[in-house]
Amino acid sequence: KTENKDFEKEDKKTTKRENKSINGGTYIIEMNDSNSNDITVIWGGYPSSTYGAKWMKKNGGDKYFSDKNIVYSNFENSLETLKELLSKNGIKDYKIKSVSGFSAGGTQAWKHINGNFSFVGLIDPTTKKTYDTLPSNVKIISRWQNWGGFPRIGQFIKQLENKGLSKAINLEHLKMPEKFYEMYSDRM
Repeated sequence: KTENKDFEKEDKKTTKRENKSINGGTYIIEMNDSNSNDITVIWGGYPSSTYGAKWMKKNGGDKYFSDKNIVYSNFENSLETLKELLSKNGIKDYKIKSVSGFSAGGTQAWKHINGNFSFVGLIDPTTKKTYDTLPSNVKIISRWQNWGGFPRIGQFIKQLENKGLSKAINLEHLKMPEKFYEMYSDRM
């Protein structure tokens, strides 16, 4: 009888720690660590129908974040919108630890480079200007040559790389997210 009770206790523990996954179309919430209130936000690229939340999760996310609480989002969703969506989905006691954006998702992540996050990541990001300095918690990987169709963005990225603010990675654009996860998922 004691063995059976131990089994029931163990079974209850496993049920309590069950992963919670919510696919909201423009966002995917994965609550994979019931012992943590930290959440990582990752915005995808353009077009969202192809390179948005679903693509960011599929292209390395499952491999690197299966034990973390994470929100994958299309780049059209602001951080405020995502906070509202967390609340609407019953997730209220949390802290957004880090934000990152790939390509067009960079437009969201750039807004938070001076925010109160332990980490801000920019993955071959769209950028509308160059910077002379960045906070130490901001990490960028890029390849300015990936932006041939958008010379202005390419020029800004090249300047970031030349200043040492972005780590130049010799990979095509769509290979960047998984490389970024490999390099920085421990900080996200």
